[in-house]
Amino acid sequence: MALGLWRGSWAGTLAIATAANLAAQAVPSELRLSEPDARESFLGSVIGGYPQWGVAAAAFVALPAAARVAVVQGGFAWAKSYVKSPGFRTGYETARQRAKPEPPNPEGTVDDELKRQVAKQLADLEESRNALATLPPEQRKDLEAMLKQMEAQLKDPQTLAMMRSGIEGDRAGAQETYQSNVKEWEERYPANPEILVGRRLQAFLTECGDVDFSAKLQPREGKMRFVDPQYEMKPANWKTCYRAGPEAIGAARAAATAWLKELPKM
Repeated sequence: MALGLWRGSWAGTLAIATAANLAAQAVPSELRLSEPDARESFLGSVIGGYPQWGVAAAAFVALPAAARVAVVQGGFAWAKSYVKSPGFRTGYETARQRAKPEPPNPEGTVDDELKRQVAKQLADLEESRNALATLPPEQRKDLEAMLKQMEAQLKDPQTLAMMRSGIEGDRAGAQETYQSNVKEWEERYPANPEILVGRRLQAFLTECGDVDFSAKLQPREGKMRFVDPQYEMKPANWKTCYRAGPEAIGAARAAATAWLKELPKM
């Protein structure tokens, strides 16, 4: 079966992550997932929602159904314990702060910015005026008049008011964008990581609630594909649940449902 079928399921993360919990001996050591790797992958899956397990996933699906159930149950027990640990909280908060939007930091006041813009445009005009010396006299007159008019505009109160308004608008827009980004960040990275854990659990229950474990596969283009083209179009999480099998997913759904009851409301 194509390894690509095992992608994205957070339940799969919980199940395979417990392979790292060697002290509890919940999973055969053949899965070869160390405790640090399990913690790192688990935290990444909580934040991003899409773990990649590679060889460990292949080892998991190679287990008998009963062993998979034990892996899942042990995985949830391991994950619940890890989520309560200081290490998980610290790792999550570090990632959360790293993703926090930076506030706008304009240089100086609006008046300072206005002075800089005016000075820049006057310098550009002076550079253009110096370049006129290379033009024939008949072309120089009209261009000199145009540059003089532009220079006068930069001293006109109405022009300066428009420039000031533009600067104020840009700064207000930057602040509005920042506030919007902060709200998005707060939604994506809630202060309490258990809220995010609950979202992942709920997503798993939703995405894997209608898996047809009787669906047939057939070899095609060097991989095992679903016979039914509609199943072939299913998202990765659905295919992950299919590959894990009904026993493992049934155990995962039961464990996820029970854990959700213990977590803060989203």
